[in-house]
Amino acid sequence: MKTEWLRKGTQWLLDTFEIDGLQLEVAEGGLRCRCAECQERLRAQGGTTGAASFSDLSLCVPVVADVFREKRPTGLVTYGARSPLWWEQKPAANEMLTAIPQSAVAQWNLGDSFNDVLPSPVRGNLAVFEGGGESYHLRRLRPAEWAYRQHRSFNPCLDTVRAFAQKIRKMNFDGFVVSEAGSPKNPDGELVYQAFIEFTRDRELTLEGFLQKRLGALYGEAAAGEVGRLVVGQPALHEKGTVFWEHYDGTWDPARRDRAAEAAKGFAEQKALARSASEKASPDGKRRLDAIVPILDEYRIICEAAASGLYDGAPQRLKLAEFYEKSGLPDDLYGYKSWK
Repeated sequence: MKTEWLRKGTQWLLDTFEIDGLQLEVAEGGLRCRCAECQERLRAQGGTTGAASFSDLSLCVPVVADVFREKRPTGLVTYGARSPLWWEQKPAANEMLTAIPQSAVAQWNLGDSFNDVLPSPVRGNLAVFEGGGESYHLRRLRPAEWAYRQHRSFNPCLDTVRAFAQKIRKMNFDGFVVSEAGSPKNPDGELVYQAFIEFTRDRELTLEGFLQKRLGALYGEAAAGEVGRLVVGQPALHEKGTVFWEHYDGTWDPARRDRAAEAAKGFAEQKALARSASEKASPDGKRRLDAIVPILDEYRIICEAAASGLYDGAPQRLKLAEFYEKSGLPDDLYGYKSWK
């Protein structure tokens, strides 16, 4: 049987490692196999991308769940139903999910979608949240994996987390999975994970209430007010300045110099605010703020270069590298000295 390797692999996994659960993803984004059997299943069950994904899930998840039932009766099996979501699927596609044991739990990529009228076709449902801030404060611009999603930055998206929390409560999800969010060791990532906890527990909690509840313990009461202003003001400014950071080699749009100047001014103000808060913060709070300040400064330097109009386009890279070196942009991150 084609799925026998999956059964043996799951048995080996549970015999070898002390794990409490497993997430299974099969045919996400469409059916890959072109054999006659798979193509016939696809045609018979709706012929859509979602049907392709559900078709393979309906074959594979029961195998994995069966092994867990034998070897880890209390273990959790989840599977990536992902998207399109159930209300966007053909009835034949949703019908395939009934072949999956109810003990297994579906994960759905909720994104910006919302539907509190049509219930899910399965009993157990988790919402997948991709993002929550790209915070990535390690000494590199982008991580080795998922570089298109994350980069070195300071961008706590607390309003986005709050909106997500309200949505999954209205839709009666059993829980959620955070994917592609920043490390909780980074100051903004740390705050974002706490926001998931608080906003999913209390549907009436406001952003201001959350900040009052959490910032004092993290940064010290004397600094909490300034840190709150820093956190609230950053997302809009980050969006304004990221377009220049992404083209720090001078390939930004010359017509957007005014926007770059506004962003540079905003980052300078945010940097000053973070430094002011650092002087009043607790030792742990100062440590957190001292990790944020250099990132704000990097964005400021690049936006100032874009606003000047002196370094527009690749032919100006030599002069741009000289500007960056004089301004103190870290070359180990940006590598502009190689332009010379």
